[in-house]
Amino acid sequence: MTSDAKNTLPTLWTHTAQELLDAAGSRRATPTGGSVTAISGVFGLALLTLAVNLTLSKKTLLQS
Repeated sequence: MTSDAKNTLPTLWTHTAQELLDAAGSRRATPTGGSVTAISGVFGLALLTLAVNLTLSKKTLLQS
């Protein structure tokens, strides 16, 4: 597969959240449980990062 063909293949990140939810609940073979788990993990990590950043910025404001 050439790099051009690789770049044109759809990925999970090119779909809307609604499309992913619909696909995960459908009878199709994809997205598989691993893909759904990976997306869930990424969103969980983003929320953790948000919480840490808010906590650190709050501590900085309190120390000022």
